[in-house]
Amino acid sequence: VLTKVRSATVEVHFHGQLRGGGVFVKSSDGKEFVLTAAHLFPSPKDTCTVVASDDEVLFATLTAYDLGHDLALLEVGPEASKYGALKIASKTPQETEPIFNFGPALRRRTLVLSGNVADSRTCYTDFSASEGYIEHYFAGGINPVLTSGGTWVNRKGEIVGVQHGRLIGDEGAPSSGLSLVSPPAAI
Repeated sequence: VLTKVRSATVEVHFHGQLRGGGVFVKSSDGKEFVLTAAHLFPSPKDTCTVVASDDEVLFATLTAYDLGHDLALLEVGPEASKYGALKIASKTPQETEPIFNFGPALRRRTLVLSGNVADSRTCYTDFSASEGYIEHYFAGGINPVLTSGGTWVNRKGEIVGVQHGRLIGDEGAPSSGLSLVSPPAAI
């Protein structure tokens, strides 16, 4: 499962600079996409590149943009099929269930960050990047800068969410240790 998920994971770059993570997914008609966070894109008309697990660089075009769930789909060419695509879980995992975030986090190369579902209920939090409220659930586990857009998976390697933010603590405490995760139903 680890090899499969790592192979499907990408870095999202703008003008050669790492901005976050993503994962290959496939539509029912076989088109290849990268699922990531919408707030990585300053404008819905942006284009970017994605860097695959073997360092191949692929051109990507923003195809769908959902600020209410902080989700974006990037269309990539059929050459992406060699990396595999992950399936989306049928539901949000239950509290305490272990989940894993695959994201680039502060450096090039995907890290595997563990966490647990802290609250599987739908929640809405003010998110400045979307200029409004965003639907999510909470995962316990610290995710540093550049994990935005990284995929959260269950032990089967199914997508259970997309990392889009961290709940900020009080002044002097930069993170509460809670991640905001877009739910699989929104994906």
